[in-house]
Amino acid sequence: MKQAKLIYQNYHNSEVIAIQLPLSKSESNRVLILQYLSKGKIRADVYSEAKDTILLEKALNAMALNQENPTKLWCKDAGTVARFLLALCAFESGVFELSGTARLQKRPMLALISALRQMGATILCLGEEGFLPVVVHGGIISAYDIEVDPSESSQFVSALMLVAPFLPQGLTIKLSAEPVSVSYIHLTAKLLKQAGFVTEISKQEVRIPAQSFQTVELSIGADWSAAVFFYAYVALSKSHIFLPGLLLNSPQGDVVLKRFMAYFGVQSKEDEKGLFIQKEETPFKPNFFSINLINCPDLAPVFLTYCAIQGFSCAIYGLETLSKKESDRTAELATTFAAFGVSFIKKADCWKLEGKAKNPGSITLSTANDHRLVMAYALFALVFDNIYLNDIDCVEKSFPAFWDELKKIGFNLTHRKINE
Repeated sequence: MKQAKLIYQNYHNSEVIAIQLPLSKSESNRVLILQYLSKGKIRADVYSEAKDTILLEKALNAMALNQENPTKLWCKDAGTVARFLLALCAFESGVFELSGTARLQKRPMLALISALRQMGATILCLGEEGFLPVVVHGGIISAYDIEVDPSESSQFVSALMLVAPFLPQGLTIKLSAEPVSVSYIHLTAKLLKQAGFVTEISKQEVRIPAQSFQTVELSIGADWSAAVFFYAYVALSKSHIFLPGLLLNSPQGDVVLKRFMAYFGVQSKEDEKGLFIQKEETPFKPNFFSINLINCPDLAPVFLTYCAIQGFSCAIYGLETLSKKESDRTAELATTFAAFGVSFIKKADCWKLEGKAKNPGSITLSTANDHRLVMAYALFALVFDNIYLNDIDCVEKSFPAFWDELKKIGFNLTHRKINE
């Protein structure tokens, strides 16, 4: 296991610092599925270098070669990769075995499996029903009007939407419950529209007819999920940062970050090349506030850590899916915040954060091999010395250059290896 001590040099510079965010893996992964299904006619000019996207590319290459029976697809710890591939394998002729890490095998898949079985796919769960690993016998689709429960993940709907226009009769997806993270369903719809496909969405269903397509090259935008660290950094340090390629008209749901960080004094100004963010004085100094993150859960770890450092007490709604991510994020955050004297407790319908982070002395923080937690906990080094993080390389899942970009704003790492 690799561990690092974070050192922040109290970097003060009146110049604008340019931070290169990764390209969006959410957009990249969706376009990769469209590229595969269109045989390369729909594609992006360049894709994210996130490990999740590279993992999906490798799996799609294995499917194209189809040299094994079954074709084995390793999804590691990537929920999006597993769910998108699961729907694709049901559509594609052949036999496919999908597997992943122990953590991925605990992440919900049952609603998607049930929907695909309605369509005629044969899916065998090799362990517990509704979870990976699974074997899919694909290519036999007999139903084009199905029902899915999106209350655990919007990715179930997005996975079906991506294959829908390539089905001989299209697909009507009835939603049996209110979807979480509905912004990601809208992201999928917007990318389908950019690719030339018609999508009809209501609260109860998504309808996508069978459609022809033209050759089109799409552009992948910078990742708004990755931008949250730098918004929080600016709010704490009053630096001035430029984020090339980050645009306010992005189809990504996490673009709401701009709006709610404005309440904390971070102003966003766009030009044709990207976004400038800078701290300005604000009268908003909350004793207590509430916010709902149901449509942008990936922002939660950094945002909550920022609030803990500032001592903002708040009620956070919409965190239901965090326990089913790369780690149980709500439990991990509660443990970490407690070490800083901050209470983060589950109430009836929300989580309540109270207290201002206190210096814990020398401390090693467990990140549960979760990229979002690593990026969140790096904020503690802005205000406290002797902060150590485990599993620092897991940021490569979404932001391979994270530590290199942090060096530009005064962070340094002292590495050491510890026994497993």
